[in-house]
Amino acid sequence: TPIQWKKVIEDEMRESLKSIPPGDWAKIWDVIKEWKEGHQTYFDIANEDEGDESGAGLRYLIDIVNKELDRYFRYRGLGKASGLPKVKGQATPRETSEREIEPDKRGQALSDIIAVLADKEEDIRTFREEVLNGKLLGPEEVPGWIKSISESEEPTITVTFSVTQEEGWGKALVKQAKQVAAKQGRLTPGVGYGRVTLSYINPASAWKQTAIINEKGTLGRLKRLAKQYADFWPEAGAVQFILTGKAPPVSQARVGHKLTSYGLNKIVLEVSPHLTGDRVRSLFLQEKKRSLGFKGKLAGEKRKSKTRRLKPESLDLAVLAAETPGPWPRKMDKWNYKFPALKYKHPSTFEVDCKAAFERVTGWRWEDCFDSLK
Repeated sequence: TPIQWKKVIEDEMRESLKSIPPGDWAKIWDVIKEWKEGHQTYFDIANEDEGDESGAGLRYLIDIVNKELDRYFRYRGLGKASGLPKVKGQATPRETSEREIEPDKRGQALSDIIAVLADKEEDIRTFREEVLNGKLLGPEEVPGWIKSISESEEPTITVTFSVTQEEGWGKALVKQAKQVAAKQGRLTPGVGYGRVTLSYINPASAWKQTAIINEKGTLGRLKRLAKQYADFWPEAGAVQFILTGKAPPVSQARVGHKLTSYGLNKIVLEVSPHLTGDRVRSLFLQEKKRSLGFKGKLAGEKRKSKTRRLKPESLDLAVLAAETPGPWPRKMDKWNYKFPALKYKHPSTFEVDCKAAFERVTGWRWEDCFDSLK
């Protein structure tokens, strides 16, 4: 009978029902008791299932009760998700600087051949003749030469406008443009500034150097010319070759990672097909270590760079904890019902394991994503 089933279910779901006021549980049970499909109630179906297989009817009714409890906790707003985590200091996605991997002998040979062929290109020959007077610079002269040209040419300022295409949008655009030209008043939202830069190699520095340039001037011309060789060298390397005739080796790989606005890391590998599988694996593991360490620094906390393979039960723990509303005893009760072979006795232990699994799967702290509810 419904009364007998209620007692059995209350014994089986003791932890889940502790956090529900008796009056609310009575209302939930009334909903379950009054449901009918045709002439059958939940209890008629459970009795039929129980007749076919011992325990099947109880499992059926527990599933029904759990669905009603999910609605109950979500309706009351208990244990609901507070949203995707916000990463401090990281409002927009961004990519970290790429690392050029030390070239091998093949990369150097390929670069030497490309240099021979590029020296014959009309655009390069014309640039060297007109701008360098037919005389190549020494690598140590490049920084001073670029600085001199940069200071002699007014830098290009890029201005972007964003307006809604509606009636009068042309006037709004003109108004923004006048404000920019006059450098007066507070700019309306949607106006942005930018600079055009050129990358180059400074032999005295371990870091890539950049200069602000005039897009239509000499360095702008150099930038466009260097872009033609982006398949072989990064901009700084191509600039080095055009000005000095010395070609940097063609890199066998470029490695980097990007960090999304939600703190998720993505490793980016661009590798030559001639690279061995072991070498590619090694590059990935190195960048993985750097990537995890970088994320930890962003969050302002120490972070282990080693990761272990996730066990299937860890994935199940993380998902069940996230998708089951309500307090931890209720989540544990549901886990024990679904995975009796991995049964927990203490809600506090279950909570710790769930939070650890959740962080390993997502990289996010549980408290940053969910409201705590004991």
